[in-house]
Amino acid sequence: MTDQPCLVFIDPPGDFLPRQESVSCICRNGEQILVLQRSRSSIYGGTWCLPGGRLEKGETPPTASSRELFEETGIHFSETHLDYLGSFSIRYLDTGMDCRHHCFQVDCDTSFNGDIVLSPLEHVDYAWVDMETLDKLALMPGERECIGQTLGQVNLLCGNE
Repeated sequence: MTDQPCLVFIDPPGDFLPRQESVSCICRNGEQILVLQRSRSSIYGGTWCLPGGRLEKGETPPTASSRELFEETGIHFSETHLDYLGSFSIRYLDTGMDCRHHCFQVDCDTSFNGDIVLSPLEHVDYAWVDMETLDKLALMPGERECIGQTLGQVNLLCGNE
């Protein structure tokens, strides 16, 4: 299942020219992960995604992941609590943009005892979903592929059913 045309590379091709760097954070609670539904007014509105976003100038990927997680959900973990899962190169075929993406993970089982507080300009809903449910959601371009690559879920990879 492919949500939008994109290619995800572990080793990017020679013509790959990233114009931005981004991060995402897989928040685990047992066998479930946290996903956010993007507001209709944002790019790829209505799709689901992991907490994350673009790096700000001078920011490291772990710092950006921690910041984005807090801004989008109200969940606060210092960057030292984030586990680095890997980096990927994404080529969005619909826009022609190349992006370097860094994935992190945090265990919310025992460390998070609060409510999710969404940023209403960015997201309208959230859900804790298992991998089977995640496979059925309309995800933001590149999200399914990165989750599949980092968590080894072959059925989530672009072009595999």
